[in-house]
Amino acid sequence: MGLVFNTAARIQAQTLDETYAFANSLFESNNYAFALKTYERVLFFDKSAQYQSDCYYQLGECNLVLGNYQNAENYYDLAYHNVSDDSLKNEIIFRKVISLLLLQRYNDGLIELFQLGNNLNKEQLQRKQFYLGIAYFGKEQFDKSFDIFKTLVENDSTALTELDILQNKSQKIEKINPKTARILSMIIPGAGQMYAGDFKSGLNSMALTGGIAVFMLVVAINYSFFDAFLSVSPWFTRYYMGGYEGAEKIAIQKKKEKQTEVYQNVLQVIKRSQAR
Repeated sequence: MGLVFNTAARIQAQTLDETYAFANSLFESNNYAFALKTYERVLFFDKSAQYQSDCYYQLGECNLVLGNYQNAENYYDLAYHNVSDDSLKNEIIFRKVISLLLLQRYNDGLIELFQLGNNLNKEQLQRKQFYLGIAYFGKEQFDKSFDIFKTLVENDSTALTELDILQNKSQKIEKINPKTARILSMIIPGAGQMYAGDFKSGLNSMALTGGIAVFMLVVAINYSFFDAFLSVSPWFTRYYMGGYEGAEKIAIQKKKEKQTEVYQNVLQVIKRSQAR
């Protein structure tokens, strides 16, 4: 509370130049929430638009760090339209792309990347390729993504081999078909879960559904088929249907989890390669 009061009191006594400098010092000290408020104050009082483009960019940075990706995108847009230097425009696009990728708006990210100018230096070209790879991976165009990632390590034979192995793993993961998992569990309860790689859920489904089926048979033998159908079949139907529907969902989830693991490994390979 004391920090908030002292910061507010300090801002009140400052000129516009001092407030902007103070906002920068807050940002440099990683005090992004207060920096954001201070940049907003500069914008509010900056009638001549002296600091407008800088504040828009810094507000984008603050929101990006704070996880407000939609706000970050909006401020980067404002910053982009308030600068004329092509190199600055390119940097703003890169920052906006990060926001879009974090929002999982991969198509929008690709559109921004394709709008980058032709005057990119080597480092910027690598960043463009890196973000393109991420965007295509997010769009589940995995082979295209790997082709792009490989351009970043083309002179590193070890990294290329590692990416080949990960690409093969990704291709095998893509062969997991949720519809197949559903059908398998319709034929043999639990089989679809096992097909998707969740053996624990598969065994549980097999045991539960099989147990209910045995119980229904016992009731039918000791009483009548009608009694068995009336008392046990609703439970059997419930767990049987839940089993094959669950198998499809598990297959979808397992594919996402395994591809996420592949993606994280890809980033590690690229990071190690660039550090060599």
